[in-house]
Amino acid sequence: MRREELVKAIAGRCPSIKPAVENLAKKWLSSVLKRLDAGDARDGFPKVFNDPVWGTIELLPWEVILLDSPLVQRLRGVRQLGLAHLVYPGAGYDRLEHARGVVEAADRMLQGLARNAKHRKSHGARPDTAIPEVSDDDYYVVRLAALLHDLGHGPFSHAIEPVIEQRFSSEFRGLAGLIRENFAGVGSVSVSEELVTLLVLSQSMDQVLNHPEYNFPTSKTDLALRVVARIVGARSHLAASYLSGIVSGPVDADKLDYMARDSHHAGLPVGLDTQRLISKLEVISITPENVPPRLAELKARAEDDPRRRIYDMGISHTGIGAYEQMIVGRVVLYDRLYYHHKVRAADAMAQRLVQIAEDERGQRFTVEELFFDASDDTMVELLGGRLSCADMSGGKERARDLASRIRERRLYHRALAFAARFVSGMDGFQDEQTRDSERAALWRQVTKSLATFENIRAFEKEIFETSREVAGVDERLEKLVQTLQPEHIIVDLPRIKRSPAAIFFLRAPRMMRWACRTFISIQSDGQMLTINKRGAATFFARASISL
Repeated sequence: MRREELVKAIAGRCPSIKPAVENLAKKWLSSVLKRLDAGDARDGFPKVFNDPVWGTIELLPWEVILLDSPLVQRLRGVRQLGLAHLVYPGAGYDRLEHARGVVEAADRMLQGLARNAKHRKSHGARPDTAIPEVSDDDYYVVRLAALLHDLGHGPFSHAIEPVIEQRFSSEFRGLAGLIRENFAGVGSVSVSEELVTLLVLSQSMDQVLNHPEYNFPTSKTDLALRVVARIVGARSHLAASYLSGIVSGPVDADKLDYMARDSHHAGLPVGLDTQRLISKLEVISITPENVPPRLAELKARAEDDPRRRIYDMGISHTGIGAYEQMIVGRVVLYDRLYYHHKVRAADAMAQRLVQIAEDERGQRFTVEELFFDASDDTMVELLGGRLSCADMSGGKERARDLASRIRERRLYHRALAFAARFVSGMDGFQDEQTRDSERAALWRQVTKSLATFENIRAFEKEIFETSREVAGVDERLEKLVQTLQPEHIIVDLPRIKRSPAAIFFLRAPRMMRWACRTFISIQSDGQMLTINKRGAATFFARASISL
């Protein structure tokens, strides 16, 4: 399906989101089109940056013209870690810094794989001369996708995504289905990836990418589709299929940068050896004969190929140690940073601030308002009503109080935490495995009952009303409950982040040969970590109530 056909299909499934994103793209790219029309971008030159993680980063002229536009510069005000800087003071860097870092990480991965492909074609006992080389076209498209991959993030980064997703859930489901239908090999698609897909496929972006003065060095045919394919981790629109997971995959440039950068700024060293991990990336040759039976889909792909051979990205067995460091480091970051209870409280307060501001002004925020190009700090003041402008109005007294709590770091306290492992009454079962499965079944009922905003809000209301009823038993509680408001009670159930991924290990020991099926499951903000027989890092889910 060509871009025009896909855009038409998207318009049918996303009648609210698509026009809003088109308006945003038109506003953010108007200055780029003016520069291109004036011929101001033809004599551009690469731009070099000093970076705390990668050292020197270089962006190319056609990347720089987008970098220096409101489209990308708005990420300067969006903190990568949301409100985590209120807990870890150094963790206040923005998504623009991360976007530049992902370009460099992707570039190094491209160079490493290109070097390995060349070696595999020329050296070894059985050289594989059929391995496709990294073409200039693939190289430049991957870099451009790396620069643009985070454009779908709004204020407070991930904290605001559930609000947008819940509001347009049916449209996002329809868009995700279209992406999977039109881009081979795509699994789950996040809200931010769907939004950046709309931006890249927008009319304004099409005008930029196909402008005669936009000096992209290779073919511009279906350039927007090729960029989207790289952002969502698709196998399509590639000459070298093993490059599909560089921007979005099990071991991708996004993870390599944000893990190294998050640990650096938060002061939480995790021992991630990115240089060695990148150096151990290899091109894996997959045939129907060497694929384990359990990987039926992969075997079918190899059989369907005219050469009965496909290629994917893998890791040399000598790089397994660096990969294990990555898994453990990600677990540590989720445990101590992303799902720290105070970080969760701050993000939940920002989420609630949006809802209270809407209640007080009597009107829902539009997509354009939620993606208003202001910094996170300014957005807090706008939502709280301390600042106002013609394009954005916030709440009143309740919103102002909550905004001041965020500004002054008067974060809610965690009053209660509960998890599957806290479920009791399992003594009647003889073995631990049965007890664990029963606990998990009961816990799934809890998470299912709190799967929507409406159910969570109803639960919070029930807690609020119960607290007012029981406050009379104690004089101190009775005084406290007089100032208690519904927004002071937040039930926070972090989403289960489960990313099944096939990681291929080259020349690994027999027990790990070919597809060591690794499930990196970071589930909620629990403290208990288990490593199962397949090397899966798993948190037990835990919810918390912040007061």
